[in-house]
Amino acid sequence: MEPLWNLTRNLGSTMTILTETTRLPDVAKLIGMFRDLDVVIDHMADCPIDKREELQKLLDLARFPNVYIKISHMWKVSKQNYPYVDTHDMVHRIYDKFGPRRLMWGTDWPLVEDYCGYAKALSLVRDELKFLNTEDKEWILGKTIERVWFFPL
Repeated sequence: MEPLWNLTRNLGSTMTILTETTRLPDVAKLIGMFRDLDVVIDHMADCPIDKREELQKLLDLARFPNVYIKISHMWKVSKQNYPYVDTHDMVHRIYDKFGPRRLMWGTDWPLVEDYCGYAKALSLVRDELKFLNTEDKEWILGKTIERVWFFPL
């Protein structure tokens, strides 16, 4: 993995990690070695909502200022139907630890179409996560992404 991470850093790119929480300690070691490389953890590492020790592995990554979290896959980890209220506390804890400037919404498209659909997935952040204010939503729905992945006009 080190050569891949090194190449990603040298290209000035961002490393996106699709993994489960059980692998986060391994990922943390690499993040520690590459502190100048932005790292995005996809789908909140599919953190199980009923295993607080697994969530702690994700929250522990907040110590690295170059780590960002995609808020997505709520439909996958939930044991309830939309709006997946059983996941809101977990997302709130992630928000409390990382702050909105290190969170970004993940569309989950096209898989989300088989669950709640794109519009409802977006509505989760816009309307259902009541702890988010307007500025938080601006960061999570766009500004963080623009900061991590620079798109010149």
